[in-house]
Amino acid sequence: MTRRSEEDAQVIFVPSHSGRQANEIDLIETGQDLWKWKWFILGFILLCTGCAFLATTILIIPKYQARAVLRPTEASGPVITSFLNSTHLKRKLVEEYDLLPVLYAERWDEVNKQWRVSRKDQIPTTTLVLAEGKLPYRLGANFTLLWEGPDPSFNVLMLERIIQELERYMNNEFVSDAQIQMIIFEQELAPLAAQFEGVWDQFWGMDKVNLARFDILGEYTRLKNRITDLKSQDALSRRFEVTGEPLSSAEPIFPKTRKIVLVTFVASGILAILTALLAQAHRRKIEESIP
Repeated sequence: MTRRSEEDAQVIFVPSHSGRQANEIDLIETGQDLWKWKWFILGFILLCTGCAFLATTILIIPKYQARAVLRPTEASGPVITSFLNSTHLKRKLVEEYDLLPVLYAERWDEVNKQWRVSRKDQIPTTTLVLAEGKLPYRLGANFTLLWEGPDPSFNVLMLERIIQELERYMNNEFVSDAQIQMIIFEQELAPLAAQFEGVWDQFWGMDKVNLARFDILGEYTRLKNRITDLKSQDALSRRFEVTGEPLSSAEPIFPKTRKIVLVTFVASGILAILTALLAQAHRRKIEESIP
């Protein structure tokens, strides 16, 4: 054959279906292998899923979350945020409501009402609670109060107590800037009040000497109006509403039993199938090696 004829030669490719047939055979063979191990696969899935369900419902103590929503004014918002996040409030909650046995239940002997510790320095303290962040309370977004724990009713009770502490603080302990200014103006107003109280009723009977003092009466009126405005500002800086009463979640936030069981079901199924295929492949190699 000449060079020219070699260049003109055409190579014809004939499609082959052997690859697809091999794949089909492999799928059928794989299905047959899995069918041989069906009871192992099914049993493994049921065992793992059952263990996950029992672990999340019996062995692990569920945790519920209670929440309440506040609506402060623009002036009271920063004050409320500061108080609800304060160490003062957290310390008061722990000490006033005796939360140490609740937060460290594993060390507390409920029957004998004493701590199960070998040394006194192992007894939990409020300082330890704050240092470890053990208190299951936090202020969430949009002034949402959150308390987490195993007892839904206790969670709700603690949020009610927090709201009571907030009301007590805002009404009795908090000193606003407007309140400070009111004190100053009231001190300035006191001597004028004794002199000019009821002067409007006597205005037409004034002589020229008393009428000259009318300019001082203007100052008296200005102070009284300013104090009235400050009272309104002070009220706004203390005002808030509870728009969402404390309520507990119906389902525990931890553990997520349904999600855990579903993930376990899928994962155990995949693991069981892979194990079955590897075991079958190993068995086939052993059978092929036997003469």
